[in-house]
Amino acid sequence: MNNYDWLVSRLDAFIRKYYTNKVIRGTLIFLSCALAYILTMSIGEYYLYLPATVKISLISLFVLLGGTALVSLIILPLTKVARLGRIITHEQASLIIGKHFPEISDKLLNILQLRKQADSNGSSRDLIAASIDQKASQISVIPITAAVDFRKNRKYLRYLVPILILGIVILVFSPSIFIDASERLLQPSRSFVKPAPFRFNILSKPLQVVRNGDFTLKVSVDGNTLPADMAVEMGDDRVTMQMLSKTTFQYTFRNITEPVKFRLFAGGYYSEDYTIRVAQKPVLKSFKMVLDYPAYTGKKDETRNSLSDISVPAGTVIRWAFKAEHTDMAWIRFGSTAGVPLSGSNMQFAHQARVMVDTSYVIGLMNKASGVKDNYAYQIQVVPDQHPVLQVQQFRDSVTGKQILLTGNAGDDYGLTRVLFHYEVTNDKNQRISAKAVPLKSGGGTLTTFQHYVDVDQFKLAPGHKLSFFIEAWDNDGVTGSKASRSDVMSFTMFNANQLDSAINANADQINSGLSNSSKQTKQMQSELREMQSKLLQSDQPSWEQQESLREMAEKQIELQKNLENIKKRFEEQVQQSEQKQYSDDIKEKQDELKKQMDNLLNNELKEQMKKLQELMAKMNKENAVQTMKQLEQENKLFNMDLERMKELM
Repeated sequence: MNNYDWLVSRLDAFIRKYYTNKVIRGTLIFLSCALAYILTMSIGEYYLYLPATVKISLISLFVLLGGTALVSLIILPLTKVARLGRIITHEQASLIIGKHFPEISDKLLNILQLRKQADSNGSSRDLIAASIDQKASQISVIPITAAVDFRKNRKYLRYLVPILILGIVILVFSPSIFIDASERLLQPSRSFVKPAPFRFNILSKPLQVVRNGDFTLKVSVDGNTLPADMAVEMGDDRVTMQMLSKTTFQYTFRNITEPVKFRLFAGGYYSEDYTIRVAQKPVLKSFKMVLDYPAYTGKKDETRNSLSDISVPAGTVIRWAFKAEHTDMAWIRFGSTAGVPLSGSNMQFAHQARVMVDTSYVIGLMNKASGVKDNYAYQIQVVPDQHPVLQVQQFRDSVTGKQILLTGNAGDDYGLTRVLFHYEVTNDKNQRISAKAVPLKSGGGTLTTFQHYVDVDQFKLAPGHKLSFFIEAWDNDGVTGSKASRSDVMSFTMFNANQLDSAINANADQINSGLSNSSKQTKQMQSELREMQSKLLQSDQPSWEQQESLREMAEKQIELQKNLENIKKRFEEQVQQSEQKQYSDDIKEKQDELKKQMDNLLNNELKEQMKKLQELMAKMNKENAVQTMKQLEQENKLFNMDLERMKELM
């Protein structure tokens, strides 16, 4: 290596040291400024609780200036040390060295200039090279790298060290300054407030309201010192809250449509910032309910476009279909059972159920994002299919009771399928002999009338046998199955020998009793007629009292006729009962004689007396009245004698 090459290597070493010095100086300056800035920001935030805008501005400025300083003071010089990018030339380096070593300033620059001449002038290259080598040897003893003195950077330590010591002292004795400040500075968009001697407690949680709704904010405070009042601050507006107690305050936000940011102010202190979120309430927009009634009811299916309580027949299939807004989930719950999630898409949901008993149901909607729910509760009244209603009357002949007419009507809420006549014949040991159900003609529909004639003789009952019968009506229930209603069981019993004798004797007793009463009535009427004759003979004309007496006598005559008619019915029944036994011809002739006598009394004698009484009441003059009363008295005597003869025949 010649002297020139050695000189060039020394210049390169100088350049590296030159940029290394820049890195050291830039690092000291950068650290001093950065630590001072950080320390100032931390102390300021810790004590002043800087607003979010100030924090953002300070941090932005720190990043901008710090980044610029870091690049220009440290990163760029480091790249120059690595000879990356553009660095100073040897000539520029010689000028810098010449300022530190003036005695070699011209020589060093002259050597570099001669080197350029040698490269461009080939004829005198050797002569120039010898001159360069001579001059380079003269300055080789000079430590040109000493032109850069690292010790000069000590002056920057006077700024860095105090700041560093102050930071260490704070970190040791009051670390909360850095901890709390850094925690708040790392959240520049959030405003922190200076802690109050009391604590704000939000009681109304969550801070969420349905759009267009009202939100009542309740706040309590606790601590050693309590504020006398409290206000809500929204932007530039401050509204005083209502005091509910010494520690509780309230304020209502009206008709909230957008999120509301606010903070609380009390006793000169602010709370942290709060936001009331606006939630979308799930809304039922349209609704359709299809009522599919059981076919057997004959009711036409219905579609209803509104929610309401409903009343439907048992077995009705109900189909719900509705569209909602702001709804992520829907369900339906019947009674106390668990809710059933509803399937759907595009906020359209559907469900169907068959109802058999009364129940309540709730349709629920939910917005998952806000957690807001809404419920719609209604009642379903299920009308069960009723049993058929049956009304039956029986009419029997008054003599034997063997001719029976059954009439009545049957009805059902939705329709009848059939009406049946059931009968059963049993013996004296209650053992069934025969039984059958006979369909009756009916008009069908929901209401029908019927009648059925029963002739007991057709069943050929033996003594002691019993005929039991009833009417049965069936409905058309297509859900739980057809149901029936029955009338009361009616019966006819054929007497046995002992019962027949008892019945004949009982009838005979009643006939004798009836004849005795009729005889007493006729004797009383004879007495009354004699008395009326006596009074009428003593007066000029019939009085009002006498006329009333005649009317009463006419009523007694009618009553006598009814008694005789009943006696005749009993007698005819006795004759029917007698036919079941073998009697002698004399007894049968006596019965025929009694029948003729009774017919004569009812059809001839009694009618004649009634006619004369009516004439007497119509004319009512003295001569005719007395004559007619005598005739009536005589006829009454004959009538009574006939009754006595009948009693003897019995």
